Amino acid sequence: MDCRPRFSIHSKYNGYPYLQSPTDWPLCTMCGNLMPLVFQLNLSEIPSIRPENALIQYFECVTRDLAGSTCELGYPKNNSSLVRKVKITVPPIQVPVDFSSLFSVEDSFSKLMLKKISLEHKIVGWQPFDDYPSLVDVNAKMEYLTAYIGEDALDFLWENLEVLEKIENKHCSSEDKLFGYPHWSQTECYPKKMSEEIELLYQINGFVTSARSSIAFRDGERGMFFQTDDLKDIVFTTG
Repeated sequence: MDCRPRFSIHSKYNGYPYLQSPTDWPLCTMCGNLMPLVFQLNLSEIPSIRPENALIQYFECVTRDLAGSTCELGYPKNNSSLVRKVKITVPPIQVPVDFSSLFSVEDSFSKLMLKKISLEHKIVGWQPFDDYPSLVDVNAKMEYLTAYIGEDALDFLWENLEVLEKIENKHCSSEDKLFGYPHWSQTECYPKKMSEEIELLYQINGFVTSARSSIAFRDGERGMFFQTDDLKDIVFTTG
């Protein structure tokens, strides 16, 4: 499989992003270095009733100093990461890039990171599957139960516990996925700056649990892209 990075509009992990100009690749506001592409999603390629000629792109700084420290240790990395929505208006611009310049140390972790961000994993298709709310996602769980058994959900559950047992055996996928329900590690943590009308757009596993991701989310958690119903607002968080 050819994993050489290319400037393209395809949905992918790592590699080179779609750029509209030579200065379109975002820089970290903390150290000034180029931020590698973590993920790119082409909204015209996904199974959706609202196809759009645009991309969702997520970048995050991977610069490490001699002490192994990064620009910002806490999440979300508001100052050293960027999620943006970009209209596809021109053919992708080609610009020279050297990822090796981002690492001032040559330890095994830096070499592995360099290898990951230098390889492109193109998303070539989507496979449907059943997904269910996470056990810790109280709000989504109750909405699902209400839709599943009707308005009188709680009273019905007490009278028909076998329904609850049947639902509890259905699991929320913790894998990379498009749409569905967020898989929270400990407790639900929806973005606070968005309205209540939000949905999971994409879930991505971190460096520890993914063969594709080049970013080590805290404790191997997942990164999640949330969207408003009209796709005008995209927010990234970890959980």
